[in-house]
Amino acid sequence: MTPATLTVSIVTYRPDLALLDRTLRTLAASLVAAREQELMRAANVVLIDNTGTRASAAAVIKVAESDVTGCYFKGAVLAEPSDLAMDATVAARLWEVSSDLTGMRAGRI
Repeated sequence: MTPATLTVSIVTYRPDLALLDRTLRTLAASLVAAREQELMRAANVVLIDNTGTRASAAAVIKVAESDVTGCYFKGAVLAEPSDLAMDATVAARLWEVSSDLTGMRAGRI
């Protein structure tokens, strides 16, 4: 059986920043352990902040970026994206196929 891919969405509104930091660190440790045990192939973590003020939103971003974010990994090691992942032609084709399959077009989403 192929290990699963996990997607976690965390939505905040005026969060307790210390609690958010603990939550993200615990989640990160759990994801590393699951990868090491080959229980999952990949994980996507999405952090959405619905706070109305820039100062509070900036604080949430600072907590979220306290470790590594927006990077590529091979296993648990930071890695450079493959040439294929950075290919603009491939990205355009993926967008086109995805739009055709879903019936959604840019600007209508």
